[in-house]
Amino acid sequence: SSVQRRLKEAELSGADAVVFDIDTPGGELGAALGICTAIKKTQIKRTIAWVNPNAYSAGAIISLACQEILVSDAAAFGDAAPLAFNTA
Repeated sequence: SSVQRRLKEAELSGADAVVFDIDTPGGELGAALGICTAIKKTQIKRTIAWVNPNAYSAGAIISLACQEILVSDAAAFGDAAPLAFNTA
C-alpha cells in the first residue's frame, strides 16, 4: 500500500519518472506482485529500478516490472524463485 500511495502522489504532482531504489535479499511473493501491479498500472511514463547493491528474489521481480533497470558497479541481481514452507 505504501508503493501505491507514493505512486499516486507522484502522479498527482505530475512526475515524469519514478525511481525505485532497490536493495533487498527478497520478500513475500504476494507483496512483490502487488508492487509490480502498481508499477505496471501507474500513469507515470518512465519507471526505473536503481539496484544498489542487491536485487534478489522479490527485488529482481520488482526491478523487472520497471521500464529500465540501472545497476551500481557492485550490484548483484538474480535468483527469483517462489518458496513454499510446510510448517505442519
